[in-house]
Amino acid sequence: MSKKLLKAVLLAVCILSLAALTLIGCKEAAEEVEEAAEEVVEEAAEEVEEAAEEVAEEAPADITLNILETVESHGYALVELGKIYEEMTGVKVVVEQFPYEPTYEKEVLVLSGGGSDYDLMAYDCIWGQFFMMNGWLHEIDSFVADPDLPDVDFDSFATAPGFRSREGVNYGVPIDLTSPIMAYRKDMLEDAGLEGPPETWEEFAEYAEKLTKDTDDDGEIDQYGVVFHFGGPDSGFTDWIIRMSGYDLPPGESDFVINSDNTKSIFADHDYSTEAIEMILDIKEFAPPGAIGYDYPEASEAFNQGQAAMFITWQVFFFEAEDPEKSAVAGKLGYAPYPIATSQHNYVGGWQLGIPANSMYPEEAYKFLAWVASAEGQELMLENGSPTAYRKEALSDPDWIEKYPVMGAMGELNPIPLPLLPEFVEMQLICFENVGLAVAEQITPEEAVERAASETDAILGQ
Repeated sequence: MSKKLLKAVLLAVCILSLAALTLIGCKEAAEEVEEAAEEVVEEAAEEVEEAAEEVAEEAPADITLNILETVESHGYALVELGKIYEEMTGVKVVVEQFPYEPTYEKEVLVLSGGGSDYDLMAYDCIWGQFFMMNGWLHEIDSFVADPDLPDVDFDSFATAPGFRSREGVNYGVPIDLTSPIMAYRKDMLEDAGLEGPPETWEEFAEYAEKLTKDTDDDGEIDQYGVVFHFGGPDSGFTDWIIRMSGYDLPPGESDFVINSDNTKSIFADHDYSTEAIEMILDIKEFAPPGAIGYDYPEASEAFNQGQAAMFITWQVFFFEAEDPEKSAVAGKLGYAPYPIATSQHNYVGGWQLGIPANSMYPEEAYKFLAWVASAEGQELMLENGSPTAYRKEALSDPDWIEKYPVMGAMGELNPIPLPLLPEFVEMQLICFENVGLAVAEQITPEEAVERAASETDAILGQ
């Protein structure tokens, strides 16, 4: 019931009550009260009718919210939340999902063309600054400030503000908080006489060699020490930067790739950039054939089917690893922060849910967005298979950690956010292509780093 409708009904009730009381006390006054009551009730009836018309106009009948998402755990969970939301409100929610890179390409195509195909979009935090800078997303602060709309408690989120905001303006809410985590086969380590997961990159290489075996003595390797993914720009870039982040931060900097004001690359100025490439070269022979070309889906499938003992990837990609119907390794895994060289720093990222600037139903889209961001929405996301908690209270909840063991490793991190700049995707592709040539042993690590730094500085205006 709207505020206007409620006021009208209460007004009518009060006048009628007053009339009744007056009649009891004085017959003559009753006639006067009756006349006054009739006038007021008539006015109240008009207000009720107007309010009813308002409610009818605001009813969500025939509204469909179209959401563009990716094929990750939060995307599948949103499909289920959409069904629940439709039962609650009558608003239909349709979630369309694509693989990682095609999701970005589709979103850029729709947003840059001013399309109104979607009312909500899930976007990786590394894409957000580019979208916000171009005015492609609807700010949500005006909705948050509206007392007639649900609130969003930004302080409840465990994610960095820069993932969802630009220049102090909020454009979305988190639906995922993730970091690269190392998963390892507890049974394989035990069989090899290895106590606990490797803590340094040097130990990681030693473990990878020792865990690569011909287990059935047929002359063919059938168990590999590690699987990695250098087949896609995001996955390959991840394999490189997690190794760089295991060193001491450069003096005065908060990142290993770009300087603090996002104006110049810094990785070529430090040995960690080439040493990170050499670490990948050191383990190539202990990975399944073709692993250099694996992207997220192929690497995850290889690990889930038991081909390798260790795998480092974003936490979000372990959502099927503990499902016995989809994974041969369910119940056999341990999780830990990825190794270090000299000191621990763990990159964190995450997906946001935002409203395209040309959404046909921005207010209805905001209501759904705010519900997903709420404590209720977080619980439902976790219940429906998304292990990447984004609210502080859920991140350390022992019940959810028991359900999703990978969440336990998140509490052991020393997090640093990914560098958030509008040119991130372009910079990432430059680094992936050049470092990839070094991983393929077509150029030296030094040549790769020099080329990547020069091309990155060019797009940053240096």
